[in-house]
Amino acid sequence: NKVLDSKKPPPAGRLFCYRKLLVALEIRAKRLYREPHLSHFQKRPLQWILRKAILFTMPSSFVISQILVGGALICNLLSFQFKKRTVVLWILTLAVLLVSGQLYFLGQITSALLTLYAVLYFLVSTKTTNRVVMFLFMAGGFAIFLLNYASYLDWFFMVSTVITLLSIYNSNQKRMREYQFAGTIIRIIYYVIIFSPIGILLEGALFVSNALSYYRFYIRKQSGPSATITS
Repeated sequence: NKVLDSKKPPPAGRLFCYRKLLVALEIRAKRLYREPHLSHFQKRPLQWILRKAILFTMPSSFVISQILVGGALICNLLSFQFKKRTVVLWILTLAVLLVSGQLYFLGQITSALLTLYAVLYFLVSTKTTNRVVMFLFMAGGFAIFLLNYASYLDWFFMVSTVITLLSIYNSNQKRMREYQFAGTIIRIIYYVIIFSPIGILLEGALFVSNALSYYRFYIRKQSGPSATITS
């Protein structure tokens, strides 16, 4: 009996074991309450059903990103088919805003911030083509790039930002479209690397739209008077 008694844990040890057991049970109870478990359904059936419905119907970040860039695709197809510079820039501004959301949901935060920043300088470019304003926006874009740099992929959007600024703050409409060709090619390479199929389609549509309008306004009419686009 003495040997058996010596193997039993002392009262303090027993109390410690009981406390650990109670803590474990409390943690388990909290998990059951948080998770959409059957016991949760029995206690609050309406809340359980709503939570299940939200989880079932909520699209993934990838799906949301592709929906946003699909809207930008439509804007890009339409943008360069207009002759007025301000109309082109307003449609491109909407496209850029949608692309910013797409990049955010793909987890490309620096690129998303630079694209969101582009919304601001696109809006300003509808009112002025001042080169000082352009260089100020370049400096701001470079600051965003340095503060949020994450990988070599961010360089694509930084270079694209510089080319886009050179494009939209150029009063020569023909030169504006030529800069857009270069910026679009860089973004296509970027989307190929991060594997965003609809992003590639988006920039491809912008390239085709720009090429068609360039042919209509400049190449086809080169035998006649030079085609100028009104502001």
